[in-house]
Amino acid sequence: MSATVVVEPVEFPSSDGATAIHGCLWSRPPADGADAVSSKPRALIQIVHGMQEHIGRYDEFARFLVGQGFAVCAEDHVGHGKSAASPDDLGHMGPEAKEQLVEDVQTLRRIALDRVGRDVPYVVFGHSMGSFITRVFLARHGEGVRAAVICGTGNMPVAVSRLGNLAARAIARVKGQTYRSPLLESLVTGGFGRAIPD
Repeated sequence: MSATVVVEPVEFPSSDGATAIHGCLWSRPPADGADAVSSKPRALIQIVHGMQEHIGRYDEFARFLVGQGFAVCAEDHVGHGKSAASPDDLGHMGPEAKEQLVEDVQTLRRIALDRVGRDVPYVVFGHSMGSFITRVFLARHGEGVRAAVICGTGNMPVAVSRLGNLAARAIARVKGQTYRSPLLESLVTGGFGRAIPD
């Protein structure tokens, strides 16, 4: 028999000043008669998802972790999942996204630790684009992080990165900030997610 999991919605304003961020906190309900110490999770694990993802893809993983005694939190980044105001907004994060995504991760960290207990060890798990967000997050907000998992990350040569940024800016100038470029999608994702259903 699987453990009962409580999935609590979490909503907060993004640091972009315009987006309502949707998130979840997965945890076990307190056991009947349990004291506060014995009902605390082993740790809080925050999942930072990748590009073209949403937290719903991590529901089964989060439930597994809760079954192992952890609490889990995650948020749909700006332009992703339920944090996108409409399907037209999916993938659009704005020019200051790097800074805002990192601060939104920190905001959820504070909210989730307030709910599960500030004395609960904190672990961050970043996948793909989330691994890059997590690396910056650790540099800025790493105090108190018990462990970090950097999954599916990379290290692009500076010249390739600059060329990609130049191409993205040129396409945005000609086609507009929200244009979905098949060329850029192919260059960035290389079709990695094509075989993965939503």
